[in-house]
Amino acid sequence: MHNRAVEAQQQVEQQLADEPRIIVSRAQRCMATQVSVQLAVPPQQARAAESSADAVLAFLREVDTRLSRFRPESELCALNRAVGGWFVASPLLFEAVEAALRAAHASGGLFDPALLPQLEALGYDRDFDLIARGESATGQPAGTFAPGAWRDIELEAGGRRIRLPRGLRLDLGGIAKGWAADVAIERLCAPFAHALVNVGGDLRLRGGPQPGASWTAGIRDPPARSALGAARAALDRSRGRRRADRDGNGARADGGAGGGRGESGAAARLSNGAACGGRRVGTRRGRRAGGRR
Repeated sequence: MHNRAVEAQQQVEQQLADEPRIIVSRAQRCMATQVSVQLAVPPQQARAAESSADAVLAFLREVDTRLSRFRPESELCALNRAVGGWFVASPLLFEAVEAALRAAHASGGLFDPALLPQLEALGYDRDFDLIARGESATGQPAGTFAPGAWRDIELEAGGRRIRLPRGLRLDLGGIAKGWAADVAIERLCAPFAHALVNVGGDLRLRGGPQPGASWTAGIRDPPARSALGAARAALDRSRGRRRADRDGNGARADGGAGGGRGESGAAARLSNGAACGGRRVGTRRGRRAGGRR
């Protein structure tokens, strides 16, 4: 009896896999770039896919609102102003900081989220749209560069608290888009086997637009136009050339893509299992459960 039920379920799944799909897509501009989501689903799943696609864009807007260092009212800027003391973070900010510290630890510090003063001193103190228009930099001093200062960031998971040491400020721009793409496809698009999320060129995808077809990516602007299947290459960029994706019927949409199974577009997603690089503080009586790494 059990075997029959399993076989029946497998037949239903195979029928859905072979059924022609429609593309549910959403796009908008946020995080100073173009973002989009595409879900290839059977017609009967269209309404659920629309809800998930809308949820993806709402999530990306929240990421932009909370994590931008160019918005004085953002939660990240509030954290940077609270150096030296404990800051109670939203779940989104806390998780993003954890991801940044994991990447710093896994790369041995080659990825460093604590270089904001140095970035500002180099003129990257406003978004690229303003830089492209030639607006002048404020010329803030860089201060003393202390490699590995990110190791002194303290996290308390129980209360979602973060403490930055004095003199340190965070910039999550090196990981935010890729991390957001990961979260969007893994959580908000979880019910769908064929999905593509593009956050300004940081891509995450699985499945394909039609049975037997892979997502493809077009590269626009010099040096040449081309289309690459993600089965051959996973494409990544944080800024620079814009990319456009095409569905299996050749219809152009905003975003980028390739084909294949679940290839990550996170710029700094180096190790899911890596321990957090900062010092973790125990939730019981505030004791530190981890040391300097």
